[in-house]
Amino acid sequence: MAKKTNSTNTRSKGRPRKQDRAGAPNGNKYALKFDTPKARAGLFKAILDHLSDGLSKACFPLCDWDTVEKYMTEFPLEFPADQIKRAIRMGQCEWEKLGKSGARGKIKGFNAKAWEFNMKNRYDWREKTDNIVKNPDGTSLKRSIIILPAKRELPPE
Repeated sequence: MAKKTNSTNTRSKGRPRKQDRAGAPNGNKYALKFDTPKARAGLFKAILDHLSDGLSKACFPLCDWDTVEKYMTEFPLEFPADQIKRAIRMGQCEWEKLGKSGARGKIKGFNAKAWEFNMKNRYDWREKTDNIVKNPDGTSLKRSIIILPAKRELPPE
């Protein structure tokens, strides 16, 4: 009697072998939208320009921020985190300059409340923080700390 052969290429547990499974092999780079160093350099420049203009991560048009973070992890030399943080700070500086100009009356129709709301949402900006302080006896005390701008020393005349 002839020996029966299994028509599928399976292991003893009935699972297909790795090469017979559907899909790409693990660790492939097939899904990378920006698959060359030149394309990634262009993406990185676009990210820096976008953030330094004061725009948010969420509205970056070329890809979502999860993709950017993935590229920062996979290509740390091409996507240095310190430069992205610097671009975010530069963007915040743009917004603060806008608020400064508006507060000085240089922007006609400036809406200070809308600017303040934007700063609170965009940069977690606060004028006041609440801190809970533990006393030595175990009781707590809630303190509000108001952050005032620093006095600027004028140069001697």
